[in-house]
Amino acid sequence: MVVDDGSQDNTLKEAKRFAGGERVKLFTTPHQGKGSVVRMAIREASGYIMVQLDTDRQCPVEGMTALIQPILEGRADITLGSRYLGSSRIEEGAVSVLKRIASYITAVIVSIICGHRYTDVFAGFKAWRAQAIKTINIQEDGLAYEAEIAIKAKRHGHAVVEVSTDYRRGQGGGSKIKFT
Repeated sequence: MVVDDGSQDNTLKEAKRFAGGERVKLFTTPHQGKGSVVRMAIREASGYIMVQLDTDRQCPVEGMTALIQPILEGRADITLGSRYLGSSRIEEGAVSVLKRIASYITAVIVSIICGHRYTDVFAGFKAWRAQAIKTINIQEDGLAYEAEIAIKAKRHGHAVVEVSTDYRRGQGGGSKIKFT
């Protein structure tokens, strides 16, 4: 499934090449925030495991096997890709110092709330058992949905595991995250 929320790159054009068959569904929506798009995708998707993969290819699709492995093994209901685990490699310039600090502070706060150590809740690379994510009832429309998933997953008793992921500069233009 592909959900396009008005991106300015070639996402919609490329997705249309594959849409229409029974394997790829395409949904378009006006830009309402990443959380609202993920919520829509969760509602519309089918299958046992769902994967969130940002189309800017910052997290390599080759890492998807490692991302879903803890779910397949029954060790996790939700996996979060982490750019900051020991074996992760971050391409130079892919994450600004300000974004690293914001990510670190958020991870500390979420860790305290959950009583479980997280290193990265904002990487756009996640997987979940469909049954588990549908119990969470995501409310946030913006980027805060990422922390909301980690917090609500723990509150619902879901097993959450972080998986090391590499991270590189976005391939579809600059970040839409702005600090003012």
